[in-house]
Amino acid sequence: MSGDVHGAMGKSLEQQGGVTPQDELDAGRGRSASMIAMSAFGTPQSQPSEGKRRTSITMSLFGTANPKNRLIQGLANKVIKARGPILNKSQIWVEPTWCNAFATNKVLPTFQAVELRERDRRRLLAIANRSKQVRGTSIYQEIVLRIKGTMFRLIIGVWLTWVVVLIFIIVRSVRIWEVSMGVQTWFIIIDIADVTSLGVVLSFFLTFYGAEAYSRFKIQWQMGCECESRVINLAILIRASFPDETGHRMLRYMNAAHCLAFSGIGDCAYNDVNFFDHMNTVYKLLTVEELERVRTIGVSGFSFRELVAWVIMIIEAQRKKGALGEIAASEMKLQVLRFRNFFDTIFKHHEQPIPYVYGNFVYTITVVYLLLFSYAVAVNSTDFAATTDKPLGVGSIAFYFLVHFILVFLNAFFVIGLQRLAAQLQNPFGGDFEDIAVLSNVKFTITAARRIMASKTLLPDIEQEMEMQHARPHLGPGFDHTPGLLEPEFPEPICEW
Repeated sequence: MSGDVHGAMGKSLEQQGGVTPQDELDAGRGRSASMIAMSAFGTPQSQPSEGKRRTSITMSLFGTANPKNRLIQGLANKVIKARGPILNKSQIWVEPTWCNAFATNKVLPTFQAVELRERDRRRLLAIANRSKQVRGTSIYQEIVLRIKGTMFRLIIGVWLTWVVVLIFIIVRSVRIWEVSMGVQTWFIIIDIADVTSLGVVLSFFLTFYGAEAYSRFKIQWQMGCECESRVINLAILIRASFPDETGHRMLRYMNAAHCLAFSGIGDCAYNDVNFFDHMNTVYKLLTVEELERVRTIGVSGFSFRELVAWVIMIIEAQRKKGALGEIAASEMKLQVLRFRNFFDTIFKHHEQPIPYVYGNFVYTITVVYLLLFSYAVAVNSTDFAATTDKPLGVGSIAFYFLVHFILVFLNAFFVIGLQRLAAQLQNPFGGDFEDIAVLSNVKFTITAARRIMASKTLLPDIEQEMEMQHARPHLGPGFDHTPGLLEPEFPEPICEW
């Protein structure tokens, strides 16, 4: 496909109102991801001109229907010019506050992008657990001085941070000029203590907001761990009951349901293109007919529940055939249904976030407080005539300016940081650094279940078993003592009564 055709594709996307390849994939599952990628971005062999390539990709990513999208497109063009070619939408992580989507110059496969983010997560978890240090570097330096994966990049990307700083710089500069020239100020003086009282109220709401967000994060993390445990428990029961092709089919369905559930949660961090298709290809989770049925339903909670129903039907069929007892069948059904229940709890958490009215109230108070605090510090801290008989020198003025600038910036950093921290923790199954390592979780579950199914039972003979029993320590007075057993090893008493 030539560059002109590629540019025409970009224009067609614009005329459709910013329809992205992912939207086309969601609308019709009949077309493959490769066909959609070629229709939107050109074939891998084509090398369109940089200008047309940049225009078509940014239009497909953000659309051009409103001024905000055009502003983002302009920012994207600047970043592309500075950092190199852009990745297409299915190969990047589109983050809400900063263009981390353009963090690399190399076009990576979709699943490889997921693996790179997963590797960063595992490293951050190792640092958080203090289990690894980077070649002599102090763990405090590794945590405090790290930028990647921290809140610092999110905070500096919030417009409110720079508006607060800009207000302080402008107002303080004018106040310094007024004091130095002896001009009557036209600013309204606001007492910092009055603004601080508003900060106390805000701190209460921010603390509750953050606690609620962390509680949601912890609950969803626990639900994810429980889902993993149910799959492994079911593998153990299957291995003990019927370790044949029927058991392998049940476990295959459970592993596929595990991947589908994560693919249908929340935003587009995990979907069929960058997650499920690869897992299905590597681990052979579904046949062609089964995969077609799943694509007909769609990668969502509905297809996940359908696979759970398949497992329940297999269990019931084995029970009716007499290959499975009532107790074993009931326990298997219980594990499967609890697996479904835990994932439904995660789905409900995503469908019902923290109420909008509460978030709107917290954000409004935050904006008002930070703007008032920046203004109050700027107008109250430069009245040099009231504190000294002679004007301060340039060095003293610059020193006070720097100190109060740091005060305003740190105040904004803490308040906005707490707010953004709560927002980040609400969705633990997204594409952020601090989110749960879904890929590692799913891979571990599949591998552990397969190893259980491949486990071997080694039964020693009776003589060897009795010999092992005779070599074990004696249980103590009052129990049967067979000659030749080792005497028990009890600790020495601490004191004598």
